Amino acid sequence: YPTKTKWMDYGKDHYATVTFSNAPGGRCVAMGWMSNWQYAAIVPTKQYRSANTIARDLSLYRQGGDLLLRCAPSKEIEAARQAKNSLKKFDVKDAYSIENLLDGNEGAYEIELEIKNNGAEKMVFTLQNAKGESLLMYYDVATRQFVMDRSDSGETSFSRDFPAMTVAPAPDVNDVKLRLFVDRSSIEAFGDGGKFVMTNLVFPSEPYNSMKFESVRGSFTVKEMNVYKLK
Repeated sequence: YPTKTKWMDYGKDHYATVTFSNAPGGRCVAMGWMSNWQYAAIVPTKQYRSANTIARDLSLYRQGGDLLLRCAPSKEIEAARQAKNSLKKFDVKDAYSIENLLDGNEGAYEIELEIKNNGAEKMVFTLQNAKGESLLMYYDVATRQFVMDRSDSGETSFSRDFPAMTVAPAPDVNDVKLRLFVDRSSIEAFGDGGKFVMTNLVFPSEPYNSMKFESVRGSFTVKEMNVYKLK
């Protein structure tokens, strides 16, 4: 049976969540409301005002003597994968750009990243489109944080509260695994198998279909990168 609760999501747009107990296999599955009461009624959409997140499996894990909540994408989401673009390993010393993430990109896709830090102070990656709109993300090694900045992500003028930077603790900044679920008006980031989660709305005028990687001092290696079109 579903129950309403609140749980930790480090994005700007995630509050009440519905959890389902007694799911097959003893799983605890959750779906979150993906908006924010600061501007939920004035977002620049037609016919609807908000959506739910993808389904997420909740579990507990220990770290440094603490008992923490893990929130990972439910395995069933992989059934939505269609066309796949796998990129070869590449090094980022200053900047590295991928001009075309997917052919026929309609705005819904998943990115899997596996990154090895080689001394970088910041590992930066930015989703971009041809209109000059961009969504900035980076790992700050000194503070062990994952940061997302949507100030230039597209339409932001409908609310002074919308242009925002969100921050999540990132325990591992040396061997990074990150999954990004991008839709036409949202992005969900899952780090290290769900040890941190970040959910943000974005309103670009066209899909982000290029990605720029940058290193602040040092370098890092993108060991694996897969982009899946989602149906």
